[in-house]
Amino acid sequence: MQNKFKIGVTSGDLNGIGLEIFAKYLNSKEFTQNSQQIEIYFFCDFSNYVKYFEINKTIGRLFKKIQSQLNKILFIEIGKEIKIQPGKISKDIGKYALDSINFAIDYANKGKLDGIITLPICKESIKMNLPNFTGHTEHLSNFFSNRMSLMIFVYKKLRIALLTNHISIRSLSAALNFNLIVEKSKIFYHSLKRDFSIANPKIAILGLNPHSGENGVIGIEEIETFYPAIEYLQSIGIKLEGPFPADGFFAFGLGKKFDGILACYHDQGLIPFKLITKGKGVNFTANLPIVRCSPDHGTAFDIVGKGIADYKSLANAFALAIKIIKNRRRQDRTRSIN
Repeated sequence: MQNKFKIGVTSGDLNGIGLEIFAKYLNSKEFTQNSQQIEIYFFCDFSNYVKYFEINKTIGRLFKKIQSQLNKILFIEIGKEIKIQPGKISKDIGKYALDSINFAIDYANKGKLDGIITLPICKESIKMNLPNFTGHTEHLSNFFSNRMSLMIFVYKKLRIALLTNHISIRSLSAALNFNLIVEKSKIFYHSLKRDFSIANPKIAILGLNPHSGENGVIGIEEIETFYPAIEYLQSIGIKLEGPFPADGFFAFGLGKKFDGILACYHDQGLIPFKLITKGKGVNFTANLPIVRCSPDHGTAFDIVGKGIADYKSLANAFALAIKIIKNRRRQDRTRSIN
């Protein structure tokens, strides 16, 4: 047991598809392949939700299939029984989801976990309890000494990182300053080396404006901010190229020439990523002491209880977490020997 990877799984929003995709993962060949090397701590309690499973025959059948798997999981109870209302926004459910995240963080901080898999949440439900909450990434970053983290979306060899996370389009130009580009690029570079075992990473950065500003005709951010940051990063040995116009970059497959891609904002990176990966990608938070991965989709309130939610993104999240934990352990051993 001591050699297993200890992975915590948060409850997510219980009114969403999180429990369904987790059950499907436990009933999958991917879990069978990984079960000998992982020890799962689930920050939730299935037994509280038996009534819902009995009412919903589709989901009930799914959970009957995994009864034999449940003894392989360590359940960490969060609090009182919560009523499931599929597809509904709920303050109580939001508090349960937030408590589940905080319990997992506490376990990780005490060295009881190697990684955390976060099931999808409804930010609106959580914000009813914590008004300043903006997402898992920011919440984790704030907990670990306000570390600057980096959101990286991963599918096979495609890795797209975001310079900004959940901010408005109106705020973008002011947010994308020299220091942000430099620091996020450094985090990306070191994550590609440590977490993905790429010896000499090559990174592309996308421009903010259409056609990357066309030498100042459309916008000046590339000239005033991007080029100086790129020049500095290249001077310290980080292979960063760009800024590339985002449309042509993805349309003509330029991403295949790079180990990582830095997008300026959420939709610039996520629209092509989701078109390419078709719901199978993973969200990884770099520069944290704990490995955190999650499915790259939300709660999908519109299909809750129908039994049609796809678990593949969650399965890939487990696979990536295991891979990164292994890479970190191997490099830590190498450093200790040297």
